[in-house]
Amino acid sequence: MRSVVSPSPPQIVGRSTVVLVGTAILARVMPVVVLGVIAGRRWWQQGDPPSGPDGGQWLALGRGLFGDGRSTTGAYPPLVPFVVHALERAAGPMLALRLVAVGSLLAVAVVVYAVARDGLGAGLAGSVAATIGLSSAMTEPAAFGGYPQHVAFAAMLVAIWRLTHYLAGGRRRDLALTALALVATALAHHVYFPLALLVASTICGVWAATVRHRRRLLRRGLAAAGAGVVAVAAFLPTVIAFRAAGYAPPLTTGAGGLLDAFRYGTRESPWLWAAILGGGALSLVATAGQRSTTWQVAVGLTVTGLPLFAATAQVRLLPPLLTGATLGIGLGVRALLERRRTSWDMLATVAAVALPLLLWPGADAAAVAYYRYYRVADASLVRAAAAVDARDPVGLVVVRHDRRRWPLGWWFEGLTDAQIAVGSDPRWLGFPAERDRAALAGRFFDAPLTGAQLTELAAETGVSLLVVRKWEWIGWQRWLDEPDPVVTVVYDDDRYLILELPAG
Repeated sequence: MRSVVSPSPPQIVGRSTVVLVGTAILARVMPVVVLGVIAGRRWWQQGDPPSGPDGGQWLALGRGLFGDGRSTTGAYPPLVPFVVHALERAAGPMLALRLVAVGSLLAVAVVVYAVARDGLGAGLAGSVAATIGLSSAMTEPAAFGGYPQHVAFAAMLVAIWRLTHYLAGGRRRDLALTALALVATALAHHVYFPLALLVASTICGVWAATVRHRRRLLRRGLAAAGAGVVAVAAFLPTVIAFRAAGYAPPLTTGAGGLLDAFRYGTRESPWLWAAILGGGALSLVATAGQRSTTWQVAVGLTVTGLPLFAATAQVRLLPPLLTGATLGIGLGVRALLERRRTSWDMLATVAAVALPLLLWPGADAAAVAYYRYYRVADASLVRAAAAVDARDPVGLVVVRHDRRRWPLGWWFEGLTDAQIAVGSDPRWLGFPAERDRAALAGRFFDAPLTGAQLTELAAETGVSLLVVRKWEWIGWQRWLDEPDPVVTVVYDDDRYLILELPAG
């Protein structure tokens, strides 16, 4: 009798194939979905008008690139103001700012994903990108209007990522992308560009230690240095403008000490981020033998970022450090998975979900707090700015700071064509001309003035309008209570008050 061997049921093979294919697709689609959810959530939290005191600056600076801009002399790298201005002309000021706010945050997450995918695959890369995208160190700048920092960080990541590819393969395309991304960093942020050069130098040093061919070392090293020289040339106009305007860094959150700065920048879960930093550093040491491009980027960010953050306690230096450590965690997880020969696709998908889910509750609560805290502009401010424009003032318009002594007038600079004297605590201002204008604004509000004294001061300073938040400073009542008031209320919506002063 012949033995009959039953064939394997074809549906079993079909199901396995479907599972593998489905898992692979999920690993690639899920990062897009997760990053889209984060971007959508931040878009909603930004609100209309967007939160933060800085938004008006980018509108005014962008307009200043093509004519009249800010009322005080100053300087800033031009990339973000230029983009904001271009979008404003197409979509209006508020939509332009929201697009740049969320777009700059998303740009960092997308570039982190691209860097991580080089060495981790799609699943873990999505986890790393979502983790960085959720961090408070990224959310807070988006909330107060620090979009240039995000644009510069994204450009810096592209630069050092393509630099690692150029050093490994010598392709001119990678060298050109390195130079272009470094130039973009130089045109976006005055702090992140020097940081980018330091990280690139660290990566070149790590690479040089492993190269045995002197000719290759010399040729590629000089080419990489040339890309840096091109970027430095693009940065020089900003340096010259800063020096000419007398720039001095304003007060930052670094003044509170190292641990306070770390807690401030990781408020969603300082202990989890501390574990990521420690685990990431160990993982980078343990995986040093692989020398992948992702590993080199992670080492460059961590080795450069850690001592700089420790020395300065600057919260703005946390994003590179946290990104390097999170990439290190991803490299360690992948090494463990490969050693155990576990089903890669399924475990990568699980890992891609786990870390962002752990961070999400705390990160979202922190984001809500950031956006609420930094919200300055509202519909009432927009109407008040329109009322100022409608008056077409000949003289200066003094805008008093808000109750936190923040420069509320930046928004009026961005939304009007008037010459604005921005009231502010001088600690938030980086240029002498700004501080002089803030001191001028303070002369109208910091000491009680009679109507006669107010008239004399207005004639002396060329001020024609005063703008205040009505119930944050009620000194206007004293002027209106005089028998023959010298000021005229030209706008009052019970939130903002605009007072017209007698012509000098």
